[in-house]
Amino acid sequence: YGNEGYLIRSIGGAGTIISGGTVKNSVLFENVFVDGAKIEESIIMDNVYVGKGSEFRKVISDKDIRIHPGVRLGYDPELDKRYLESMCRWYPKRMPNELMQISPEGIITIPKEVEIKRI
Repeated sequence: YGNEGYLIRSIGGAGTIISGGTVKNSVLFENVFVDGAKIEESIIMDNVYVGKGSEFRKVISDKDIRIHPGVRLGYDPELDKRYLESMCRWYPKRMPNELMQISPEGIITIPKEVEIKRI
């Protein structure tokens, strides 16, 4: 029933669904829905939706986040910066460090209750 997903060297919390996607070397907390996406070396908190075709690497997300289809984070530093700039336009009342932080090592943190749309 549905699309087969893969959880490789990872942990998925209660209610987590991986539908047609791959999660590798990651920790997913409760009620995470991976819809045909790829997640690597990441920590994803509760109630996160990761849209079809999205790709994450070295992402730490807080809870209650919606990632639209096709978002790609953690693979290209310039693209990561462009996502942060676009989020600043979507959330003009919030400071950039309240929307996403990118470490010099390329680790991305996303705070709770945001949406990231494909650019």
